[in-house]
Amino acid sequence: MGQLRFPRKNSQARTVLDALLNKEHLTAWDGIERWAMLRLPNHISVLEKKFGIKIERKTHVKKAANGKLIHWNEYWMNDEEIKRVKNLMESRNVS
Repeated sequence: MGQLRFPRKNSQARTVLDALLNKEHLTAWDGIERWAMLRLPNHISVLEKKFGIKIERKTHVKKAANGKLIHWNEYWMNDEEIKRVKNLMESRNVS
């Protein structure tokens, strides 16, 4: 499983999607492998359906100090999918 995770901030998630859809400049592409969780399943869905990118979901559960359960998701791509995304970005002239 690759080390690529999707961005924590909504604006970064939109930047990835916008870059793929609209050929906009994607900043910090070199740092994409350090990006963490994405809380925007609708953006994930577009990446999967429009571009055929396979993304694995991992759901985590943690008990908070107040006793409530906290759920969050991580979205991962394997190394082959990372290469496909990078090639897709390059083919659309996104640096």
